[in-house]
Amino acid sequence: MSYRARRLANRLVRLAAAVFGTRIRDARTGEVLGKAILFPWRGKILVIGYKHDQALIPRFLSRERVSYWKQEIGFTRHDEPDFPRGDAPAPPEDE
Repeated sequence: MSYRARRLANRLVRLAAAVFGTRIRDARTGEVLGKAILFPWRGKILVIGYKHDQALIPRFLSRERVSYWKQEIGFTRHDEPDFPRGDAPAPPEDE
């Protein structure tokens, strides 16, 4: 497949995901993360058309009654790092 055809196919799939895709919400906060088309395939979940910078993390959602035959899966994002950046000013020294 040529580069131009692959690029056109990529744009069409992303357009289809934006129009027909499922809204993906953060399992912890309820915030809308974006839209994508989800396909279960051979024990995996294919996420097609998700076009944001942060990766999605699949999680099993908690339930009141434990049943292992049917699990609900939600998505979330990585937490922001809680350590200071390397270019932050050094703390003042006590003399």
